[in-house]
Parts: sequence; C-alpha cells; structure tokens
Amino acid sequence: MKLINQEKLLLSYIQQSKFFTSSIMTKLTNSRWLILGGSGFVGRWLTLFGQEISVRSDSPSMVTIASRDPQRTRIRLRSFLPSQYLVPKVISIHDLLHNPETLMDLNGVDTIFHAATPTDRQDQSILELPSLTAAILDMCQGFDLPKFIHLSSGGVYPRERFFGQLIPEGANRVSVSQSVNAYQQVKVTLEQLVESATESGKVRGANPRLFAFAGPGFPIDSTFAFSDFMRSALLQKPIEIRGNPDTCRSYMHPVNMVEWLISLSARIDQVGLDPVHIGSHIPISMMDLATRISQDFGGIEVRYSEKGKQDAEWYVPEVLRMRSLGCDLELSTLDEILDSWKVYLAPQHSAWS
Repeated sequence: MKLINQEKLLLSYIQQSKFFTSSIMTKLTNSRWLILGGSGFVGRWLTLFGQEISVRSDSPSMVTIASRDPQRTRIRLRSFLPSQYLVPKVISIHDLLHNPETLMDLNGVDTIFHAATPTDRQDQSILELPSLTAAILDMCQGFDLPKFIHLSSGGVYPRERFFGQLIPEGANRVSVSQSVNAYQQVKVTLEQLVESATESGKVRGANPRLFAFAGPGFPIDSTFAFSDFMRSALLQKPIEIRGNPDTCRSYMHPVNMVEWLISLSARIDQVGLDPVHIGSHIPISMMDLATRISQDFGGIEVRYSEKGKQDAEWYVPEVLRMRSLGCDLELSTLDEILDSWKVYLAPQHSAWS
C-alpha cells in the first residue's frame, strides 16, 4: 500500500518539472512507447512520466509494458504510481514474441525502452537476455523503424583506468572476452546487438550508459553503497564501508534520470550509436557519502576496513553529449537526493518519525 506522503512527493516532482513545459513535449504528443522491464526502478519512473505525458496530451496511455511476469509488474506499478494514474497495459514477453494479435495491438509503437536487465549480479536470468533481445530486435521489423533505447551501463568500462578523472564518452568499452562478470558481458553483448540492428535498418538504436542513482523508488534492500549505508542508518547500526573509502561515485536523482532518457529518445537522431552517459558528473567519495548519511542520523558510527586492501575506484561520467542536447546540468544535489529519499521512506521507519 502506497503511503500518502509518497504520493504527494511524486506528484510534486511532476508539478515542478520543467520538462513538461519544454519544447521536447511537442515531439512526444503522438508517441507510443513499449517498455521492456517496467517493474524495475527505471521502468517505473519512465511509466510515471509516460502516463503524465498522456494526460497532458489528452490521449490514451502512450505506454505498454512487456514483462516476464505481468502480474508482478502490475502490482509493483500500482504500489509506485500515484492513484490518479492508471496502470498501463502489461503484456507478457512470450505474447510479444509469439502472439500475432499482440503485435497487431502494438501498431504505432515508435519508441522501445529496453530496461529489462536485472541489477542483481546473482540473477541468472541475465544470461537469457542476449537471445531474448535478438528476438525482440528481429520483431521490430514489424514496426516502422522504431527507436530502440537499450539502457546500458557505465559498467562496460574498465573502471581502474579512470581514477581521478571523469570517464570520457569516447572511452573504449571492454570486449566480451575481457568481461570480468556476467553482467558486464551481457551489457557489452546487448550494445553490440543494438549496433548491428541499427546498421541493418531494423531500428534506430541508442545505448545510453547509465551510472549510479539514488532516491525515491530506488530499492533500499539493494547491495549498492548508497542503499547499504541508508539501510544501516535506518536500523541504527554502524555504517560499514566495505571497499576503499576513497572510491568515488556520483549519484543522480531519478527525476533528472528520466528527463534525460526521454530527451534522448526524442533526439535520438542527433546521437545515434555514439556513446552517451546518463548520470551525475559530480563525484563523492564513499567516506564523504557515509559521513553525510551518518550526520543525518545523529552521528552513527562509520567503519571501514584497512584502506590498502582494495584499490580505490572512480565511477563518475563525463556528460558532454547530454549537455549538447540541451539537457539541464543543474542536477539535484546530494542533500536533495537524501532528503527526498527520507521523505519517501519515512512512514515505514520509526527512525525518521
């Protein structure tokens, strides 16, 4: 059950967003989206904005979602979307690929967001994605050269090469044979599939590389550092930095993330297959992040193991291409991300009551 303060918070973002009064909206009025993987963090935010675009365009829902588990996706969307928005149509991936009537119902789809990659590195379903994605790209020949935005990851880069500098958008990704884990291997493979499908004229593809995010809707039970630190603070336990405290990340608020993604989709012909980054360019060390969260919870102890056991990493992107598309680089600050996440979660945790 969604709590009233969560609903008010999400609606306030919709009301305050400059995106809905920007020139981008004219490019989206008659658009129709298919979102692959609508139950996750990115998929739910895309759905929220898509439903608001539909409302402002005075048109039926522009969003259809394809999921491996439609019922679970409907439940997760209903628990996230403010009550004034309907849950859009959710179809199964199986029907998408094998039911001709389903494909006919999707006539007019011009934009496909591929947000179906599990972020849990232990989720073995990730290994099925290359063959599944190849089949979906083949299916796209039934549409009129749709935009295909595969939400890739900054994880395709060899991180150790970039300590102390922003990861340039012109940097080389690793090859499939150089991949150090299944997630990296699959992301590189999916990028290659989208590139091939674009070059062969099946789709107009893009592989935006997403970096780190935090805020309302992000899973508090994930293993990512921000979630881990917040979860410890919620439980009034010491915050533990498991890697090098000098490791740097950057964090983007989900509103900034979804505004950038939709802007990219509307201007995909200006970007094409050129690497483009979605994320904040403002670094913060793990020690500074842990200390900032600690301060918000009355000075909870921050612990870390011996610094020299693990080399520090740098995972902060250059964002020149999004700037060239006119995207606002005045991003939400860390304080704004933290404060909004607290408001979103507050009623569920006595530590914030």
